[in-house]
Amino acid sequence: MKKYNSPSTNGVNEFDNIKYLSLFTGAIIDDSSWYFRNIQSLSLASTENHRNEDDEYEFKIEHLKKMVNLSNITRLEITERCGIKSELLLEILKQMPNISSLILKKKIASSFYTNHELCELLNKKIKMFDYTNPAS
Repeated sequence: MKKYNSPSTNGVNEFDNIKYLSLFTGAIIDDSSWYFRNIQSLSLASTENHRNEDDEYEFKIEHLKKMVNLSNITRLEITERCGIKSELLLEILKQMPNISSLILKKKIASSFYTNHELCELLNKKIKMFDYTNPAS
């Protein structure tokens, strides 16, 4: 794993060889000292304390962009415990120009079906969609 600290990144630890990354959403913070530039597959998880779908807690797209180069990501996984609204998923997908695979391992709220912009984006970008309802 190549890790280095360059003057151009203001003390941020960069990891260039990591291709697959799992992040707890609580770790996505504004002042993170980590940067992953070559991630192709990103998995978002949450602790049991952060399962409330109505609470976007610390998870901010701008913070995620400071930690991960979103333009390289081709696969996104949302785990069962990750509370995420359809609007937030839409904004994340908009920031990922090369996304082609989406894995949802959670119960999908009805807002996912009624968000027409999200449905259009999924239809346009996603070639592989894997949905597992944990309640089944």
